[in-house]
Amino acid sequence: MASAFRLLGRPGFDVCGAADASAALGACVMEVEAALDHLVGLGLAEWAECDTYRLPPLMRLFAAELTPRAPALSR
Repeated sequence: MASAFRLLGRPGFDVCGAADASAALGACVMEVEAALDHLVGLGLAEWAECDTYRLPPLMRLFAAELTPRAPALSR
């Protein structure tokens, strides 16, 4: 569930379906959809149009902060 939350905070995943999230996470569609539904049940995510999910703006910022950043290149 935590990885699904962090995924929705990534650029390009503002609105995401279960199949796209499953492919990005490398997990079973049913498991990812259950995790996303659980996030909705907890009030951390919302259902969007056409069976997709999204995070409210403040949750999106928080999820983006939890996403590990690529290390800076040393010179």
